[in-house]
Amino acid sequence: MKLHAPTTIYSLLENQAKQRPHHLALIGERAYTYREFLNSVLSFVSVLRSKYHVKPKQRVGIYLPNIPEHAIALFALNRIGAIAVVLNIRLDESNLRFIIEDAGISLLITQKDSQNFFKKVFPAVQTIAREDEIQPSSAQSFSTILKQEYQRQIPTGKDDVALLMYTSGTTGTPKGAMMTNANLLFNCASSKRGFGLTKNDIHLIVVPLFHVTGLNSQLLASIAMGSTAILLKKYDTAQVMRLLKKYNVTIFIAVPAVFNLLIAKYRRILTQLEALQKIGYAGAPMPVRTILTFKKYLPRIQCYNFYGLTETSSITTVLPDRYALKTPDSVGIPAKGVQIKIVDEHGKEVAIGEQGELWIKGGNIVKGYWNNVQKTKETITNGWLHSGDIARIDQKRRVFLMGRKKEVINRGGEKIYPITLENKLCNHPKIVEAAVVGVPDKIFGEAVRVYIVKKASAHFSEEEFFDYCRSVCSEYEIPRDVIFIPELPRNANGKVQKDILRTL
Repeated sequence: MKLHAPTTIYSLLENQAKQRPHHLALIGERAYTYREFLNSVLSFVSVLRSKYHVKPKQRVGIYLPNIPEHAIALFALNRIGAIAVVLNIRLDESNLRFIIEDAGISLLITQKDSQNFFKKVFPAVQTIAREDEIQPSSAQSFSTILKQEYQRQIPTGKDDVALLMYTSGTTGTPKGAMMTNANLLFNCASSKRGFGLTKNDIHLIVVPLFHVTGLNSQLLASIAMGSTAILLKKYDTAQVMRLLKKYNVTIFIAVPAVFNLLIAKYRRILTQLEALQKIGYAGAPMPVRTILTFKKYLPRIQCYNFYGLTETSSITTVLPDRYALKTPDSVGIPAKGVQIKIVDEHGKEVAIGEQGELWIKGGNIVKGYWNNVQKTKETITNGWLHSGDIARIDQKRRVFLMGRKKEVINRGGEKIYPITLENKLCNHPKIVEAAVVGVPDKIFGEAVRVYIVKKASAHFSEEEFFDYCRSVCSEYEIPRDVIFIPELPRNANGKVQKDILRTL
């Protein structure tokens, strides 16, 4: 069996179909072995070529939830050499319009229930319904397709753009990060090393596939290993627990809120998740009590905090389990082949332990922003990505995030970093989530306001909150006021919308 070193994400799948043809690759509304997955991909390739005349470098939109057809479409486009534009299915019409026009999308893969919307709002965009076209061909026709495809050269290489993923645009219009095949393959290797992935792993993917975590660090990493990925179409905590048990899931990556919900609803039966070996979390502070609870009920479990951006194709750092409780506020150590440094406002590297902006360099850094040369130049200098995150690094190269550069609060000359304060507050047993913002103050210039989502049915007064603050915060960090709300407002990418919080 001759296998070639992968140069595209499609070649990852082709290799696994040769090595593990009968092993389950995807489980969604139906299950696919690796051979069935490849057959479906090549069948769809034939449809895209013959019926829709898709060409290399053409941008084609994917507007689908977490279902196997999402993966089939991605790999089919990669086989052709087209560029997949993965669209957030929660986007509002204005952002969707901007992305479609900016990327030059004239063909879009979606579901029947979304076709009418696109036909009405975007009449110039041709749509493909996954129910009609993304189906395996008959055995006879497939053999012909297979012969035709194997005679074709793959028209794309490792340095070609494979994927466009647009940032959420919280500080302006969305920007299309150009991920090459090399970026995606690099991230698969980072996922393997960072989380200790094996071919026997069973992944449950609840993070949307329009996020780099769900697509690059879970789905593609699973395919790269030849393991199994279960796709949850729509998030539901009861469904998450059911699937974790039913399929003996070994690795589960999600935002901290998901793990908090599992504990809140199913604490007493967590011990039933005997197969679960690893959990990964990012995007928000993970309360120490949550880590302790999982380790109490599942003593062998390994916990990994990690950090990345759309512009880093996902993983930048991973915190090994041995540090999960020692330095829970660290997002980890740089992945192999990734360089990091902390710089001051002039771009000069600062000493270990000092705070500044985190810059990142390596095979994970995207090629730039689609159709936006100026923003690319501003964000990437000599290969160094300016993350926009304020951080510090300790002697063991562990990274500690302090907050977004634009969110740092200046209270009378004292710098307050929202993430640091949110980490402290989220360790209170009655606090589910906390968001810290700066608000104008006549005396100090800025003051701290905190928005708290408290535990359901918990009695938690302002007096109790401020007593806790005085016990864990520096004097200048103590909030001026606190507002209790039922949930934090989030944008289509799940990020907390602090500009909306300030208006409440």
